[in-house]
Amino acid sequence: MVRARVGLLAAGALMMLAGACGTEPAATPPAAGPGGGLPPAPTAPVGADGQPITNLCELLTDKDVSSVLGVEAKAPAANDATATSATCAYGDSMTLTVTVLPSADAASSTLREAVQNGKFTTKKDGVQAGVDESVYGTTKESFGLTLRRKNLVVTILVPTAPVEGEAKVAQLAGIVLSRANALGT
Repeated sequence: MVRARVGLLAAGALMMLAGACGTEPAATPPAAGPGGGLPPAPTAPVGADGQPITNLCELLTDKDVSSVLGVEAKAPAANDATATSATCAYGDSMTLTVTVLPSADAASSTLREAVQNGKFTTKKDGVQAGVDESVYGTTKESFGLTLRRKNLVVTILVPTAPVEGEAKVAQLAGIVLSRANALGT
């Protein structure tokens, strides 16, 4: 009786497999456009207000920095900030540097150069979600993270001890990356 059931199950499985191997044409991919099934086009980078940015310093506000670090931050001056490069100071030892490069290879080289020649005195490779490369580091007065997502390179320095530094710079990096959207892709 057990053999009969096993035999029936095996025969059924073979019939289902044979039916799946037919010569029916593959499904046509969904059409583009509304309701067509394809993801929407990448969106422009936005500031905290959800509006398109005019310079890269707008990816992180003084309120973001104050909220995450628990210290008073200043609004960054956007004197030399552009749509492809910016260094934004929010106060003592609180900076954001953002660069958009022409290729992922150029961005990777820029990240490695920034880590080798930058302010970090100690370094360790990080595992930052949603990025291609990341390195944590310390200076005498700050903790930092340099990361690359495709053509975008971001460095964040904060005045905090390394024990809590990773979580704080990771949180700030998450804010920047969520607002950067398709920037650097």
